[in-house]
Amino acid sequence: MPTIAELDKGIGKVKLSWYKMSNQNKIKYQVKLTAALAHFLLFILVILLFLTRKSDSLPLEFINRNFEDFESHISNFSITYLLIGGPCFVWLLFGVSFKYILFFSLFILVVTILYELYVPLLNVADLLDAYYGTWGFFLASLELFMLSKWGLTKIEKYGEVRGN
Repeated sequence: MPTIAELDKGIGKVKLSWYKMSNQNKIKYQVKLTAALAHFLLFILVILLFLTRKSDSLPLEFINRNFEDFESHISNFSITYLLIGGPCFVWLLFGVSFKYILFFSLFILVVTILYELYVPLLNVADLLDAYYGTWGFFLASLELFMLSKWGLTKIEKYGEVRGN
């Protein structure tokens, strides 16, 4: 069995770079406790809002008075937030630049708007649904931006955290 050093040098004419690639797949940042709690609570809140769309389990009369048809549109807000907030949170831990996270978020926003306005599959064209999806995009993007700026601590070596 060849050693990692031999594999890194390459065997014959084929250079094996899997070892270097596996080094790039390590978590580079640790989430600060306050940021982790905020993300978790926001995630739970969005899931609870999603669950209220078909039940009266949560007393949200103040929302129903101020937002018409809240139950029929909140799913767009929740789905957009969860599609962006879930994977992008993990991407930040792996050191993915916020620029790529923003591109992905904008892609989700464009797909949401196009689907709500132009694709009649299991859906009727509804501008209000697109607005709710847009607010889900804004909330997730703002949260991830704040997390990338103030909620992460770089991991220097395995087991060592700088700036905690």
